[in-house]
Amino acid sequence: MIDRALLAEKLGYASVSIPEHHLVNLLMMPSPLQMAVKLATLTSKINIVTSVSVLPLHDMRTFAGEVAIAYILTEGRLILGVGRGAFAWL
Repeated sequence: MIDRALLAEKLGYASVSIPEHHLVNLLMMPSPLQMAVKLATLTSKINIVTSVSVLPLHDMRTFAGEVAIAYILTEGRLILGVGRGAFAWL
């Protein structure tokens, strides 16, 4: 993910997307906000998109604070993509 983001910025792409996946070995990315902050420390222009943050898996009271801090630490380059995920939630 880091190498691809660096290459995308070098090639002039506008954004890079970070998925949220849990318990999937190949695509393991349980915390896209943490990765977004890491990518922001290594890049300077590219926007960083969560694609998507799975809302049913988060407590909204804490998630809102985490998003706000990530937005500040990415210097406004965080674009929050949200959704319900691939599975039915009751």
